[in-house]
Amino acid sequence: ESVPIGPATFRGCTPILQTGMVADTFIRVGDAAMAVDPLSGNGIFQALSSALTAPAVVNTILSAPKSAELAKGFYQERLNHLFFRFSRVGRDFYRGVESAGQDDFWSGRQKWPDDQPAHYDRDKVLGIETRPVINNGLIELQEVVITDNQPLGIWMVDGERAVDRLARLQRR
Repeated sequence: ESVPIGPATFRGCTPILQTGMVADTFIRVGDAAMAVDPLSGNGIFQALSSALTAPAVVNTILSAPKSAELAKGFYQERLNHLFFRFSRVGRDFYRGVESAGQDDFWSGRQKWPDDQPAHYDRDKVLGIETRPVINNGLIELQEVVITDNQPLGIWMVDGERAVDRLARLQRR
């Protein structure tokens, strides 16, 4: 026979994006940073993505304090971007649920967060910008290629700077 050891608790499946994800003394990763949607299966990817980025942010704060604000902004912007991308993927997942009908639970999820595409079918180059990237364990500014699907920028492609590859392709 099972006996509860305390009161029952639950967590709703409401998407949550924390503010203040990183400071001089802490960094939020995984569900402590954001919880997109437990039903559409993006949580593990999100948790790993923030966990793989966090060491470079912490390393920059500790070993390159002049770049600490850059590192904090990089982390917050990256997780904000991922939160809405995953939210749109979840929204598209719910839109595919045929049995949902007009149930409030499903209809709310089929409309949130907006009607922007999660991914564009054709990725279009929008330009080149100087943006923060992870380089040798530190956050630093580099030129990156901005596209529809990668608005935070692409820095390297197969060991080559993306801006150099783009310039070479445009010369053809």
